[in-house]
Amino acid sequence: MPRLRRFSNARGAFTLIELLVVIAIIAILIGLLLPAVQKVRIAASRMVSANNLKQQGLAFHNFNDVNGSLPISVGWRPQLPTGQNAVPEGAYGSGFFHILPYVEQDAMYRASYVARTWTYVMGPGSTSTSSWEYNDPTYGYRYSYSMTYSSTPRYVQLNPAVRAYWGTQLLYYPMKLYTAPTDPSNTSSSSGMCSYMMNGAVFDQGLSIQGIADGTSNTVLVAEGYAYCYGYSSSGYTYRYMYWPGYYYDDYEYSYSYEITYTGSYYRERGMTNYVYNYSYKQGFNPKFTPVAGKVPQNTPPQYQCDASVPQGLGGPCQVLLGDGSIRSISSNINSTTWFGALTPSGGETLADW
Repeated sequence: MPRLRRFSNARGAFTLIELLVVIAIIAILIGLLLPAVQKVRIAASRMVSANNLKQQGLAFHNFNDVNGSLPISVGWRPQLPTGQNAVPEGAYGSGFFHILPYVEQDAMYRASYVARTWTYVMGPGSTSTSSWEYNDPTYGYRYSYSMTYSSTPRYVQLNPAVRAYWGTQLLYYPMKLYTAPTDPSNTSSSSGMCSYMMNGAVFDQGLSIQGIADGTSNTVLVAEGYAYCYGYSSSGYTYRYMYWPGYYYDDYEYSYSYEITYTGSYYRERGMTNYVYNYSYKQGFNPKFTPVAGKVPQNTPPQYQCDASVPQGLGGPCQVLLGDGSIRSISSNINSTTWFGALTPSGGETLADW
């Protein structure tokens, strides 16, 4: 009887070199795929941001049709009468707050109404100065200091009470419509942070959509911008921490300067007679910006290089909402004169490279 042959498909284990080769190939493939995956993610996030802008545009147009004008970028509705600090039965907030009923958030808007007996208002600016001298023949010097505020927030009691927007904690939480997924700043925290900025040159003039003389397709209404933005420049320091409901007082700025005049022989012998230092600081809380001559939007800068006086692109060129409801991407290479003209609604500028 013939003997049966025994077959075996058993194989030895992978050698160390083979395992290393496989791992290296996998690593190379991952390295090749990651940039492509990242690009897809950024593109998808920018589409979400563009859709947010589109929905905001529809809401502003609906608000305009019902009320005959656009809302103010930050302030009272109805409009604050001259000489008064608040509007009885009115509400204070940003334009993003005032369009809540037009983005299917009417319940949140109504819930925000609550009796309130105080508010903050921005008072006139103030300047403080001081000077003192160290009178020593060898190391003597004179020090002079000045600090000037553009405006000063102050607490005001209201009688009778008004109805304002501080009635519900829901307003302190992010809304998807006002939060861009590509915003690198702290928009995921439990506060009403905002990734979009309203153009104050349009919203603060009481204009209607139909009243934009330069044409709705040539005028920017809203732009992307870092919710948390800070940075230094040759002119000083800018800081922005935007909230979509608005903040209880408006933006302010101050300038700081001091001068040291050296009087002692030690300094005079070394050619040191005086030193002058000037510095400015601008603080922003509200989701708005105004045109700044010579400046254009930034394309996704590092946070420590963020200029709080201009918008920022989120994941690429800055996306903006135009008055006709369309969305456009604005490169940081745009001519600054063209950008300035696109922000002014009635300047009559010719946008050559628009």
